[in-house]
Amino acid sequence: MLLTCLLGTAQVAAAQPATADEFRFEHLSVDEGLAHSDAMAVAQDRAGFIWVGTNHGLDRYDGYELKPYALPINPLSGLSANRIQVLYADRTGQLWVGTERAGLSFYDADHDCFRRLAAQLLLPSARRLLRQLAQADVSSLATDPLGRLWVGTSRAYLSWPWSPTTKCGA
Repeated sequence: MLLTCLLGTAQVAAAQPATADEFRFEHLSVDEGLAHSDAMAVAQDRAGFIWVGTNHGLDRYDGYELKPYALPINPLSGLSANRIQVLYADRTGQLWVGTERAGLSFYDADHDCFRRLAAQLLLPSARRLLRQLAQADVSSLATDPLGRLWVGTSRAYLSWPWSPTTKCGA
């Protein structure tokens, strides 16, 4: 079955060869404004922006220029969450950012900023888990068919039924 799919894909690709005009490659580096030379994660969101997570921040590329973003300071660890481990755009279009030792943040497109998950917005039973997550190395992110966010850390995988509805600075 897999071989059939691969062969079918190869036949379609062979029938419609790409030309050099169809592709545009850009080399992005610190000289072009990238936050750091080590790009650790890359994702494309629903709006078409390319997000690049580095060891010193997060940048959004619109095809012409880079826009830097600083993630919020984690009040539990005192760290700015700017050592990006993983980026993930879920099926609803939400962009999630997993960081080193500072947990998980999400992009608030309405306010063009990033937010941390806030413990005060959760049920008391989930607050302890969120405090642990806020200090974890987030290494992987995925959603299941029910839309639940799964967060992989160095210690465990956590299911997170989160819907970011709060505003930046709230």
